[in-house]
Amino acid sequence: MKISVKIKMNEMEHTARKKLGGREGMLFLANQAANLMDPYVPADTLTLAMNIRITADGEQGHITYNSPYAHYQYEGEVY
Repeated sequence: MKISVKIKMNEMEHTARKKLGGREGMLFLANQAANLMDPYVPADTLTLAMNIRITADGEQGHITYNSPYAHYQYEGEVY
């Protein structure tokens, strides 16, 4: 038996905007994504998990971790 799955992100994004309503909807989705990602954030001292900023504009939600070692993990360079 063969199973095939096809996901079109543009349709999902359009549906989310339509159902949830612009900036507030994107902020809701960004918060939900952050909650789902939380168990996978390194948490030796909880510094990274506690330094998170969640914002949204009309088109996108943004999740930013504000710690020096988050920059190193993302960019591969030390400031």
